[in-house]
Amino acid sequence: MNEGKAKLQTEQLDKEWIELMKEAKKLGLSFADIQQFLQHGRVKM
Repeated sequence: MNEGKAKLQTEQLDKEWIELMKEAKKLGLSFADIQQFLQHGRVKM
């Protein structure tokens, strides 16, 4: 894979993560909730 294509894919992934984080915030999830979910696959309520 060339460097330009890899950078484009990384930028797209970054944009998708930003949108997912914004959506999680709208749903009332904290950064700690998101981090816990990513690490353990669930959020303690």
